[in-house]
Amino acid sequence: MTFTNFYIETERLITLAQNRGADVLELYNTIISTIDTSLLSDSKGVKIWITGTYQTGKSISLLDDENYYYRAVALVKELQSLVLDRYDSVDDFYETEGVTVSQTFAFLSEAAGYPISPQYIEDIS
Repeated sequence: MTFTNFYIETERLITLAQNRGADVLELYNTIISTIDTSLLSDSKGVKIWITGTYQTGKSISLLDDENYYYRAVALVKELQSLVLDRYDSVDDFYETEGVTVSQTFAFLSEAAGYPISPQYIEDIS
């Protein structure tokens, strides 16, 4: 596997993992909303108990997502430093190898101290 292939696959996996956290939180919101609007009786506190359980799960997921974000920034920083061992700049690597990255990865890279020029971000809006 070449370094470029390794980089592209790593970027893809980081992006998928980072986006998955947001997807999980959206699912919690959908479930909680569905419970709240359901016809489920709350005469014995079941509806409140189920909602509370999902609220707790959502809170834990929020913390997990935040912790992952900090780990992902550190990983991206290490990845970009590997690029700089081989190229003059991250943009030089992207230009030479024809690499584009996701907006999610670009945000992480900027947080890690490596801003990415817009032309190398594939889903910029």
